[in-house]
Amino acid sequence: MAMAMAMAMAAKSKLLLRELKTIKIDLAFAKDKCAQLEEENRILRESCEKGGNPEDNDLVCFTLIYKQGAS
Repeated sequence: MAMAMAMAMAAKSKLLLRELKTIKIDLAFAKDKCAQLEEENRILRESCEKGGNPEDNDLVCFTLIYKQGAS
């Protein structure tokens, strides 16, 4: 009985560890995406403050996406 309980707990621990690793990966992706969006917002805000052209927003977004892909 004790052996079966130990095996079940070990299996559950392994499952939880795998889930934790997945969550950590998801969190890292979300942090990267958040940083990218903050940078985009900063650039767009500065552009608006300087009287930038709204049509340039797509160029800003494209440039940021290109920069992230290159790194």
